[in-house]
Amino acid sequence: MNRLVCYWVCAVLSGFGLSALAKSEPGKIRIGLVFDLTGKRIPALKVVNGIEYGLKHATVHGKAIELIRYDSKSDAVGTRTAMEELLKNPPDIIIAEIDSSKAFVAAEMAEKARRVMITPYATAPEITKDKRYVFRTCFSDEEQGRQLAKFARDDLHANSSVIFYDGTQLYP
Repeated sequence: MNRLVCYWVCAVLSGFGLSALAKSEPGKIRIGLVFDLTGKRIPALKVVNGIEYGLKHATVHGKAIELIRYDSKSDAVGTRTAMEELLKNPPDIIIAEIDSSKAFVAAEMAEKARRVMITPYATAPEITKDKRYVFRTCFSDEEQGRQLAKFARDDLHANSSVIFYDGTQLYP
């Protein structure tokens, strides 16, 4: 799992042109990580561990990469608190949250602060909609839904379907 996350991080960061961040603070590039580090989300810890593993010895134009962890706990209030702390001394780039409801809070704050933010796999369309500084590394729910419907119709020859969802989440 860590190796997969490591490849993902390297691909994402190179895709966003980390070399463009070479103009940041002399000697280092700062990346803020906002995830549930002490709450319920074990997958968030795996993402953070993969990022740390992948960038352990990485440099860009001779600059070291500094990862700064912020614990968002288990809810959106924790995300807001972590983002407020992070934005007091903003990093060059933010990688934040795997849950859509929490990523939405982080995205709104990153956009307002004009800081680039990447969410590893939060899928709600609202996270990146009409935003210039917020990106995702996975397909949105809308795209996943379209592809699943196409598969069900074309390959499974299904004429109807049922959708189950968690009504407590940001998106139904």
